[in-house]
Amino acid sequence: MQYRPMHTALYYLLGLGTFALVAGGVIAFVALRNAPEGFESDEGFVGLTKGDEVLLKQFAQVRNYSTVHGSMDLAA
Repeated sequence: MQYRPMHTALYYLLGLGTFALVAGGVIAFVALRNAPEGFESDEGFVGLTKGDEVLLKQFAQVRNYSTVHGSMDLAA
């Protein structure tokens, strides 16, 4: 078989591209698995997700309402 430098360069490029793609995927997977949950707000990084913040606000509203108006559970 005859030596063809173009085929060798193509194989090296394909091999290097495949390696970069796989290595990048592994790095991205590990980074996403180890990333802290939370979001950046005006006060800085908050360790809660936005969904958690909404639920905590709703809970605080219900708790404040029941404190001011009395709890229906106590009436029963």
